[in-house]
Amino acid sequence: MKLTCRKQRRTMCAQYCISFADVEKAHINIRDFVHLTPVLTSSILNQVAGRNLFFKCELFQKTGSFKVRGALNAIRGLIPAPSGKPKAVVTHSSGNHGQALAYAAKLEGIPAYIVVPQTAPNCKKLAIQAYGASIVYSEQSDESRENVTKRIMEETEGIMVHPNQEPAVMAGQGTIAMEVLNQVPLVDALVVPVGGGGMVAGIAITVKVRKPPLEDSPLQA
Repeated sequence: MKLTCRKQRRTMCAQYCISFADVEKAHINIRDFVHLTPVLTSSILNQVAGRNLFFKCELFQKTGSFKVRGALNAIRGLIPAPSGKPKAVVTHSSGNHGQALAYAAKLEGIPAYIVVPQTAPNCKKLAIQAYGASIVYSEQSDESRENVTKRIMEETEGIMVHPNQEPAVMAGQGTIAMEVLNQVPLVDALVVPVGGGGMVAGIAITVKVRKPPLEDSPLQA
């Protein structure tokens, strides 16, 4: 059982796993369920950098991070499915994606199972449970995480919603760029933190279409 993009959920074209049309659709799917987060500035940091800096404040987003954008888009993409609601959704996460998927699944009445390393912060685990999801613990290694996730998928007949390789998740994260380009139309560069790569993938696709001359600079988080 493969834990990457599910074949039936792909919108694969010749070059990209997602297209800008997917990001636009994601925006429609989630806009009533997420905050339009503010873009703030700092005069002190502007002086230090010698340019105007703008900060997209996703810490004020529902569940506390941008992850809810992708999770909501993925879950709402499953509803309605030809076979009805999935029996469950499953993912692995150290916290933010797990919280986001738990929240999104709760909105649609779908059981969620989050595979979490035992070393995850207690505040993250408590938040996942507060949103109604079930936590299943794994060891900290990638092998343990994937083995436990496969087992839970088999036991629950659940659908995997990968934190960063699911196309619907990438498209949902790309809505950040749509908002930024509306809020700060004259922006000439975006600096994007990179962990798993789902957010920067969605943002890059959006920038390529909406503002091709714009520089998109990923930074390893």
